[in-house]
Amino acid sequence: MNEEPFRFVANVYVVFKDKDRYLLQLRSIATKFEVNQYSVVAGHVDGNETMLEAAKRETKEEIGIDLDIKHLKVAHVVHRKQSDQERVDFFVVPDSWQGTPVINEPDKAEDLR
Repeated sequence: MNEEPFRFVANVYVVFKDKDRYLLQLRSIATKFEVNQYSVVAGHVDGNETMLEAAKRETKEEIGIDLDIKHLKVAHVVHRKQSDQERVDFFVVPDSWQGTPVINEPDKAEDLR
């Protein structure tokens, strides 16, 4: 039997919470996915990186915050089937960070609140 191993797409979502407020960014038309919807910092896990490394990278790329991986806590994991793909979504919450979030990718995000 010469089957390829099972593979799934891995995504990471970084949920910034301050008291009862959550940080969201408005996705622009350039993203071609969930356009004009608010979302938390998110992205795919790339090859040769852990899910926590992906969370750190995506946060720096999207909102300019440099997270320390030791301050990330896994809050939830979802395994789902989406059309012809299966995905695993990791939701992480930083328990601390420094700096002020900014829109670092204005072609992908139109608002940050």
